[in-house]
Amino acid sequence: MSVFIHNVLISDGDSTASASVELKGDRIYQVYSPIDATVDTFIDGRDKLLLPGFVNAHTHSSQVWQCGLILQRPLEVWLADVDVAALYQELRDRTRHTDLPQFRTLNSIEAHYRQMLL
Repeated sequence: MSVFIHNVLISDGDSTASASVELKGDRIYQVYSPIDATVDTFIDGRDKLLLPGFVNAHTHSSQVWQCGLILQRPLEVWLADVDVAALYQELRDRTRHTDLPQFRTLNSIEAHYRQMLL
């Protein structure tokens, strides 16, 4: 089954243009200059922006400054060995002269490393 989105805005990251997009199944099959076509399903894309599926776009970019602070280990092993006072001091030292927020709870730190282990 084909789905045709006519006259929709698409972007390549540098510019935006009006186009017609043909979908087959769950994939973009082809992108055309705006054209008319006979297909199973027709969608008017006028004044709409077509964006890709943002698969696994989840990130914690605000926590990049923590990278390399702790070796990647299973969370329960890390929690058993962690010197929380030393860790907090290291976090304070790393963020003292920046505008980054200082995370002061074990829950914040734990959540970040739990996400890294998944």
